[in-house]
Amino acid sequence: MDKKIKKDEAYYLSLDRRTKEYKEWKANYEASKGVGDRIEQFTKLTGIQALTKRLFGDDCGCDERQEAINTFFGKPVNPLSEDDYIFLHKIINGGSKIKPKEQLRMKDIYETTFNKKLASNCLSCSFVSKIYKPLETLFNQYK
Repeated sequence: MDKKIKKDEAYYLSLDRRTKEYKEWKANYEASKGVGDRIEQFTKLTGIQALTKRLFGDDCGCDERQEAINTFFGKPVNPLSEDDYIFLHKIINGGSKIKPKEQLRMKDIYETTFNKKLASNCLSCSFVSKIYKPLETLFNQYK
């Protein structure tokens, strides 16, 4: 019996960068960057970053601010696995009520993807705002 390969970041980084599978993953991975990463790209392209480093040195606090912004806006730390993506596709495009077991799976996906531990397993009050909406936003970035 064949062992199922775990398609995580390490798997994709081990692929030949010329393959279609790697290029599709890379495009999706880049799409999941946080707001702080986007600001960093902008400042690099406009020359603001080089000017700031020239004025204040290499330790100007940019990296800390970038990470703080990513954390505040919930930057995904880990890309979705193939199984998680398929599961979310069924849930988000399904249109039916989400069962408690599915909510717990979504909580696990959220905690793994965003590297944030949620305080309790009681999901009735905060499920939509704290788990469903961020995962839906992330899922839509993969399209």
